[in-house]
Amino acid sequence: MSNFKIKKFKVSNFSITLQIILINLFVILISFILFGFLNFYSISRNLNIEDKSNQLSSLSNNLVKSIVNNAIKVPLYSTSEEVFVQNNKEELEPYAISVIVEVYKDIDSEIKVYDPKLNLIVNSENFSRGQVKEVNISESKNFYEKLYSSYPKIDQSWSLFSDMEKVQYFRTWNNDSAKVETQIGDDSTLSEYWNKLKRYAETEEFVKHFREFSGVPVSKLKHFFFMNYKRGGFQLPHIHNIGPSTLVIMLYFAKNWNHGDPGGTYMATEEDESSIIFEPYNLDNSVALFHDGPKAAHGVRYISKDVERTGFQITLEGYSEQTGWSSSPTNQS
Repeated sequence: MSNFKIKKFKVSNFSITLQIILINLFVILISFILFGFLNFYSISRNLNIEDKSNQLSSLSNNLVKSIVNNAIKVPLYSTSEEVFVQNNKEELEPYAISVIVEVYKDIDSEIKVYDPKLNLIVNSENFSRGQVKEVNISESKNFYEKLYSSYPKIDQSWSLFSDMEKVQYFRTWNNDSAKVETQIGDDSTLSEYWNKLKRYAETEEFVKHFREFSGVPVSKLKHFFFMNYKRGGFQLPHIHNIGPSTLVIMLYFAKNWNHGDPGGTYMATEEDESSIIFEPYNLDNSVALFHDGPKAAHGVRYISKDVERTGFQITLEGYSEQTGWSSSPTNQS
């Protein structure tokens, strides 16, 4: 058997100076390798992040372009001394929203309206798409004019609510302010046309039309009263939220109302006039209605002109002979 010896490499065999050089070179080599791996890993991750960032940016841009290209935009107008002024940017103003919903409500496409903070404020899915039937409640073609001409004048039968939250004239049916809900029967102090409208509002036919139109499960007339605002009149935005099946219907009898002037019952996303999303400007033979829910903030802006906004309110609500009105405390538990 041959003798085979392996000579081991020992740094100690070299001089001190050479040992230091070899050790430094070894450390540099290891550091270079580690640094190279770290750089490669970092570059790979940065490329992946950049790719994903580019993908998200592209998706976001495409989404924004799609929304902008398919959205309906109209000039936003404001009034200054009865002169319309167009703002520099295009947005949806309250009157335009009502026009859009009215024009496009019968098509198959969905209508969604967002505020500048991308909060959904109008969704056509919340509206019933059933046919709205026009009902002739009088043989006379000028029934509205009869109601308009016989609208009760403000006298001792009216009550004035004046506090920090509102200034409003109010008249109940039969002047029975002690009753929470409007009682069945005629009001002998009013014209036959108002009594005819009141009797029709009590019918199942009337309630059914609004139930099918709004989708709110109402079943009975609850309120039928007059409301009037004059110069200095207003009502701060507020929320009733009295029940799950309450529908408020505002009917207006104010002719020649200037577009943009306060007076119509506006809707807002919060109890703040800066959040108004809809305000009716046509107050002549027009109706505004809303589901009186937890987000139904509404009010009337301050009226500074010498005008009179005549109107009245009908409230329909779910009702049961066993449990009463849907807004009663026994039905809220």
